[in-house]
Amino acid sequence: MINLTDYHLHLVLCPVDMRRGFRSLSALAGIALGVDVYDGHDCVIFVSKSRGVCKVIWCDDTGAMLLSRKLTHGRFARMLARAEDRSALCISSDELKVFFSGQPIQWVPKSII
Repeated sequence: MINLTDYHLHLVLCPVDMRRGFRSLSALAGIALGVDVYDGHDCVIFVSKSRGVCKVIWCDDTGAMLLSRKLTHGRFARMLARAEDRSALCISSDELKVFFSGQPIQWVPKSII
């Protein structure tokens, strides 16, 4: 079982090319969000343009991880933000579980990074 409760979870609002691997996604997290996933404190969730696939990247003390999730039915929730906002929302591990199931997340954003 994967436990991400001790991580800062960042849901990227803009769609990302899902052909990218861990190195490319971690570089994108660093450039776009100022997040260094190699430090072991942050987890970043990326979603495809079609919202049918998402990838999650994070590191722990044993190595780097990339999790890919493809929904067989439905789409991941569409996140909306104003153009002047940054490109990710901080979410909780409970909200991530809801997001992974394809259900809409009902929350008041805690912070926009």
